[in-house]
Amino acid sequence: MAECSRAGLRRRINEIIPTFDPNKADTENNKEHFRQLVRVPLSDDVTRIYASGDASGIDAKYALSFHCNAHTAEAIKTKNELVRDTDHMDVSSFFPPYPWWDADRLETLDTYSRNEDGIYFRYFWYDPKTEEGWFLDFDL
Repeated sequence: MAECSRAGLRRRINEIIPTFDPNKADTENNKEHFRQLVRVPLSDDVTRIYASGDASGIDAKYALSFHCNAHTAEAIKTKNELVRDTDHMDVSSFFPPYPWWDADRLETLDTYSRNEDGIYFRYFWYDPKTEEGWFLDFDL
């Protein structure tokens, strides 16, 4: 019975303060963050999912890196209503400090984004050659 109570408590804490595993790919926490943030089904082609997040303070930021095929990349753009970004707003201050977030490579890729009222932002980059994707979600 105590184990069930601990599991329930962990679940409730994770609802308030989400757990991220930024140093290990494909954990259940990272898969759940993919489902919640990227909002497309976690299909078999989605692998090597890394996630980080920070919701402390008045703003929040979440970053994910993963591999997926071109079909899933298109689904991500469609589901999140992302359009090709030509404004090139500098969002590098929101990049996480992990090796899986390849900031230099992102500069060479097309950027897709959505801005909701200048408060809530979503960014997506995809490399079709390596089938790698990066997803950034933040608010101000």
